[in-house]
Amino acid sequence: GRLEYVLTIVGIWLGVFVIWAVTVLLDAPFLLLLVLLAAWLVAIIVSIFAGIKRLHDFDQSGWLMLLSILIVPGLVLLILMLFKGPSQGLNRHGYAGSGSPF
Repeated sequence: GRLEYVLTIVGIWLGVFVIWAVTVLLDAPFLLLLVLLAAWLVAIIVSIFAGIKRLHDFDQSGWLMLLSILIVPGLVLLILMLFKGPSQGLNRHGYAGSGSPF
């Protein structure tokens, strides 16, 4: 649902920030670049999977996540995913809240 989506997104990007802060404190530019690149890629992948799961909650195709590449449609999609409730009962993707977080 909405809460799971928000907590996943905030948690993963907070983790990226913490990793960035630790690598800055270590003052290792090459290590900073490698670690941040890896953390950023993981955060992007987890965010996409969480978004697809959230879209499935209200019976929409995961392909709509491609709209997040564009600024205005991506913002509209984000607002929709944050405020729209799940579909009632069974939909094409199962019951709301069913399945893996990924």
